[in-house]
Amino acid sequence: MTTLGNRRQKSGELTATTEKYIKAVYLLGEGGARVTGAQLARRMGVSAPTVSATIARLARIGLLVPKVRGAYLTQRGRKLAEDLLCRHHLLERWLFEVLGVDWAHVHAEACALEHALTPAVVERMAAMVGSCETCPHGNPLPGRCAASPQPVIPLARAATDCEIVLDRIAEGAEDDSLLLEYLHRERLLPG
Repeated sequence: MTTLGNRRQKSGELTATTEKYIKAVYLLGEGGARVTGAQLARRMGVSAPTVSATIARLARIGLLVPKVRGAYLTQRGRKLAEDLLCRHHLLERWLFEVLGVDWAHVHAEACALEHALTPAVVERMAAMVGSCETCPHGNPLPGRCAASPQPVIPLARAATDCEIVLDRIAEGAEDDSLLLEYLHRERLLPG
């Protein structure tokens, strides 16, 4: 019996797992930094040997360049990651604005759906949400949003005696639904 994942892989498409790894390497290595196997194992919730095998597989298909204790994306891998991230953020925006999914839960819903979207569906979603530049959590859509003109610092390093504007909720923090629910409830939202 052939599974959808096997059919996708045999037809030359990437599997959802492959896409998750590429997106994780992109997010962990923002700015082109090498991502260690340990960082990737923690992010993906898998063992070091699983990460090593996956890095080798992704290197064979030209998406990663393996380095001692880690890897970084090739140009093709970076383009794929940016496309995936844009699809994810558009999906979050569509779920939030069009379907009315709760702000604290759009990330989890988008993670579940993002690997099944065709380019035609992504195009229709983009038309429905218009010219958005960020996801509902303030993260920029690759290729659609210029870098913030103000220096961005983590909230934990912000001075306690000044007014701040929350720019975005980091991608890693979006995985914590309890944190998102708290931020939403306390009105600690981007902008």
